[in-house]
Amino acid sequence: MPTGGRRRRWAGAFSAIAVALAIGVGGGVALGNDPPPPHGFEPDRWLQGAEGLFGAIESLNGERAAAPMVVYFYTDWCGYCRQFERELLGTPEVKKHLEDVLAVRINPESGAPEREIAEYYGVAGYPAFFVHSGRSRTLSRVERMLVEQGRPRLMTPDEFIAALAAAGSR
Repeated sequence: MPTGGRRRRWAGAFSAIAVALAIGVGGGVALGNDPPPPHGFEPDRWLQGAEGLFGAIESLNGERAAAPMVVYFYTDWCGYCRQFERELLGTPEVKKHLEDVLAVRINPESGAPEREIAEYYGVAGYPAFFVHSGRSRTLSRVERMLVEQGRPRLMTPDEFIAALAAAGSR
C-alpha cells in the first residue's frame, strides 16, 4: 500500500480519472440506449481487415457490382490517421458520402494477410486511402492533403468528397 506522498499522488490520479469518466472526457460516456453521436469516425461501420476486403470483393462480383469501394490503411499508433478520421472521415458530410460505398479499413500490422494487401497496394506510409471506381474498377489513391503556396493543408470535407467522387466515377 502506498504511503505518504505516494498515497496522495495515487488518490489524485484516481480522482482525476473518476472525474474524467463522470463528465465524459475522451469520447464521451454512453449512458443507457443513447444513439451514437452524429459526429465522429465510426470504425465499426467499416469492413475490417483482409476478411472485410475479400467480403467486399465478393459483393462487387454480386449484388453491388456497380458500387465504388474505398480501402483505408491505418495503424493504431499513427497520429495522422487519427487526424484523418477525426477531421475528414468522421465529419457528417464525408460519412454521408460513404454510405453508398463499400468501405474497408485495414491495419497492416494486424497480420500477414493485411501486410500482403498493403504491399499489393504499394502502401509506404499512413494513412493511405484508395478508391476503386464503380464503373471501370480503376484504382486511384486519394490524398487527404492539398499544397497551397508551398504549404500542405488538410482538405476540407467538401474537397475530399469531390476527390472521392472523381475517383469513384472513373
